[in-house]
Amino acid sequence: LILCGDGKEGDSGMILNEMKRYRNVFLETNPLYWFTYARSKFRKRTEKDLEKYKCVPQKLSFRFIAPSDELLSGEIEITKEQRQRIIELADEVCENQYTVFGVKIPDITAVWSSDPETGYTWPNVLYSDVRKYAPPGRKIDGDNDIKCPWELCSMHFLVTLAQAFVLTRNDKYYNKYFELIDSWIEQNPMGYGVNWCCSMDVAIRAINIIIAASILHTVSNDMERDFRKYHEMLYQHMLFVRDNLEYGLARENHFLSDIVGLKMIAQCFPEDSTAKEIYRFALKTFLGEITYEICADGVDNEAS
Repeated sequence: LILCGDGKEGDSGMILNEMKRYRNVFLETNPLYWFTYARSKFRKRTEKDLEKYKCVPQKLSFRFIAPSDELLSGEIEITKEQRQRIIELADEVCENQYTVFGVKIPDITAVWSSDPETGYTWPNVLYSDVRKYAPPGRKIDGDNDIKCPWELCSMHFLVTLAQAFVLTRNDKYYNKYFELIDSWIEQNPMGYGVNWCCSMDVAIRAINIIIAASILHTVSNDMERDFRKYHEMLYQHMLFVRDNLEYGLARENHFLSDIVGLKMIAQCFPEDSTAKEIYRFALKTFLGEITYEICADGVDNEAS
């Protein structure tokens, strides 16, 4: 039935169609993918794995991402309302305020690992064990939304701060960029806690840190010096994501996002041999995965 069955109307038809879909995924996917999926699925993570992610070269040459010529020349115009909105949002972030899924957070630095609506804080345990811990008397995560800390710690607001600094040259936005990253690092040791158990959000966090830093670098002579302390942290993000790619039975946005994050981080360390190898892997995988996941009409194959 899996190999030859045709879908029919009714429940049995739906089941057969799902079987056919997974059959097609299986046949269209490189066998190496399934080997790696099986290995990652059943491999038990331990604290020894974290030692691998701490193997960072002492001297790293970092290259910022170059913005487009249009951005640098000021040819990209924004309206007065857009400018005002960017500054308003950045001012809120400077007050440690941010809105996640409709919930306004009064102090970002107090809820890096929490659901701001319920107040529940996930334990600071090894990343692979986070989802095993449940509030007393509740199922895993209970009524708490684990995507709240994931979304907050993706750090999209860093780009807003960088935009506001470019528009105003007000140092408070520049300084806040570093203050928030320092706060996050202090409360989220590498490999421990809720903000390391989803590789996609680890990758997105690194992307936003790099993009915001690259924007700041275009207008600040101090950025290269001030950003140097984060080279090691970003390199660890790269090693972590590479070793924790989200392979799954359904190839989808998590795996693709992991690859995009890997590509961006790796290209920032152009002289490092490990980063070069990861970049080649990420680029090749991205080109194959984006073609697979995005249909000819531009719609994602998840249809979500």
